[in-house]
Amino acid sequence: MSYEWHTEYALQLRDWEALKNQARAELVRAGEHNPLPGEITKRAEKLAQQLLREALACCPDPYAELELLSQAIGATDSNWVVQAKVVYAERLPAYGAEMAARMQLWATLGLATSALTVADLANLPEYSFFLYLPFTLAAPYLSKDDEPFYVHDNPVRKDFAFRVPMVSSTGWKGALRAALRYVLTTDDDDARIVRLCGNAKGAEKDFRRGRLTFFPTFFDALEVEVINPHYRETGVGKQPIHIEGVPQGAQGCFALLYTPVPPDSAQEPLPDWQRVLTDLELTGRAVYTLLAETGFGAKAAAGMGRAVAEIPSAYLLVHRWLMATPKLPSPPAGARPPECFQPDSTEFLDATGAWPYYTTDQELEAHIPGNKAKSRYKCERMAYRKWLSAREQWDAWEKTC
Repeated sequence: MSYEWHTEYALQLRDWEALKNQARAELVRAGEHNPLPGEITKRAEKLAQQLLREALACCPDPYAELELLSQAIGATDSNWVVQAKVVYAERLPAYGAEMAARMQLWATLGLATSALTVADLANLPEYSFFLYLPFTLAAPYLSKDDEPFYVHDNPVRKDFAFRVPMVSSTGWKGALRAALRYVLTTDDDDARIVRLCGNAKGAEKDFRRGRLTFFPTFFDALEVEVINPHYRETGVGKQPIHIEGVPQGAQGCFALLYTPVPPDSAQEPLPDWQRVLTDLELTGRAVYTLLAETGFGAKAAAGMGRAVAEIPSAYLLVHRWLMATPKLPSPPAGARPPECFQPDSTEFLDATGAWPYYTTDQELEAHIPGNKAKSRYKCERMAYRKWLSAREQWDAWEKTC
């Protein structure tokens, strides 16, 4: 028998006015008999941050610290929310280190983004293919989590169990559908989009699952982005908005699986190979557009969520690329001739070491004196022509392989 213990900590927040009175008293004891309001506010903010740090000392987990800070949003005074965000920014590096350790543990447990092998594809229908793309963010990635209480109003989506930033498989599917619409300049009713991604959300008849299956992506870094909207009339910035996101330079892995016959249509025949090649080309174009051009996640129109175009470790696996091994023509008879003609002697080699090929009597008279020398050259010329004929046959055979 085993047991699990779950502990929930409560964040005890003092009244802000009482905290300001304490700050004023400390300043008076320090020698300032009539402290200014600004000095009192700064001292109260430092006291609030100190109290929050002391409250976090009981938390053994960095994410539990963030959840404890989230209780500040229920305070009656908004100053506690501001100070909780300050302490959150201090704790963010520790949480990033914890995320990196969790990602390594996750990989050892086989829970990272799937990287299928040839053996895995052998269990799937013919013409199935798997695309794996490790990428690096060229711009921050933003999204929206469904966490009801959080220290920031805009938390990035995280995995429910390990609490690391992620892009869900359904998120990738919606993003790729949009990329397909962009590439094809069409809508969701296009037969090619339905074939790859299935019917659009809300379809009530002829519902069909797409041939593409997506895997989630996990990131190992986190930071707070600041967006400052400006008034159109004056060009002056409004209230800055803090948004939690995955920073530029963070790494993730994009993976998708194509099965020509979806699981809910297992009785259908395999499509034509040329149709599968068309799907492969269209999928590649859409994935490149999604990652390198349009971006994914929130604020993609503003340039967020784009990846670096260079992807050195990407790979593509295709199950049974050819239905049957083609029968190749037999090689020419005899041994393969050398790349260059090799005469029996060096008598007729020119200054560069090459054997000259003379075809007319005038050329022989001009370059080779004596009848006996001409006879020896003609013998070598006959050997040269045999070598040239054999070389041409082998070159033509190698081009067919």
